[in-house]
Amino acid sequence: MAELSDTLRDATFYGILDTGYVARENLVEKCKQLIATNCKIIQLRAKKQSEQERRDMAFEILPLFKTPNAPYFIINDSPELASEICSIIPNAGLHIGQDDMNPYEARKIIGKNRILGLSTHSKEQASNADKLSDVLDYFAVGPVFATNTKPGRIPVGLELVQTVAKMSPTLPWFTIGGVNIKTISEVAKAGAERIVAVSDVLIPADTTLAVNQLVAEFKKSKKYLKKVKSMKNNDSAIFTRRSIRAYDASKKATKEQIEDLLNAGMHAPSAMNKQPWEFVVATDANAISAIMKAHPYCESLKDAGTAIIVCGDLDKQFQTQDGGYYAYDCSAATQNILLRAKELGLGTCWCGIAPEKERIAEMQKALGIPKNVEPMSLIIVGTPAENPTL
Repeated sequence: MAELSDTLRDATFYGILDTGYVARENLVEKCKQLIATNCKIIQLRAKKQSEQERRDMAFEILPLFKTPNAPYFIINDSPELASEICSIIPNAGLHIGQDDMNPYEARKIIGKNRILGLSTHSKEQASNADKLSDVLDYFAVGPVFATNTKPGRIPVGLELVQTVAKMSPTLPWFTIGGVNIKTISEVAKAGAERIVAVSDVLIPADTTLAVNQLVAEFKKSKKYLKKVKSMKNNDSAIFTRRSIRAYDASKKATKEQIEDLLNAGMHAPSAMNKQPWEFVVATDANAISAIMKAHPYCESLKDAGTAIIVCGDLDKQFQTQDGGYYAYDCSAATQNILLRAKELGLGTCWCGIAPEKERIAEMQKALGIPKNVEPMSLIIVGTPAENPTL
């Protein structure tokens, strides 16, 4: 692995001094503002300038990189200039594109213990770059979005960021192209580990503030996503519960488990705390048969062996001139039962009854439910004989 790649693993932001956005007279000040963000790496990109003009600019800001704990000073696409800078300070390097020289040639020019990075624009290029970990220190992926910084370049989209993230590269990698305060949460969600922003931070008068705000939002998004992932990894019922349609007929839900489920249902919220729900539990063969005749989509109930019908009392529900709330209350109760069943190791399947008027009437008739109590949902409960992932 290239000698300095590990020093970039804790980097978050990559600063670029792009002369397309920074006037020559502001170059030193903008560089100071980038350094003030404590970023670990800053690149000089001067695409429209001559080689001599690039050299003059590089030496103008070079003293800023000679201070203790200064970031890496990277030269874009000028290997000879990069070599000269690398011979003066150790914290220097070169960034090359796909159409520039071979990375091994670039490494020979700048020498060992200097930073070398490569732009990539496809899965294949990113994969190939990561295989060059003996010569590269990092690679960049982009442009994610269309950007004036790279006019005419077709954006690779967030899909490539997601793909590269799933590759778990050996090398540190940065996401670039259209990264700004409006897109940063999407970029983080796609799996970006480190970011590069150009116009969004260079155009504001206070570049330090712009970078710090962008990095803070990026870290906030990453922290939230990490929390969600952790919850998923902890097998929380809300993330892992699935509808079960195959059951072990030899293992029925126990009386204690059914009572637990009903208790969970009754702990659901309800409009104005009216708690209009009623629960009908069926476990005997005759009741199960009657339910299966009344509902066309509950074939798995025969093996599951337990049905909970969640009903709403029309007289108890909270009502306004626009209608009643029992369906919302009973939906919350149904969801509580489904999640609690998952926690108990039981399988469930929610089969809708309301608002199908014919199905409501058939279920009332089958189970002797009074007219003022409307069946809303049928929950099949049993021991799972399958483990679906989606």
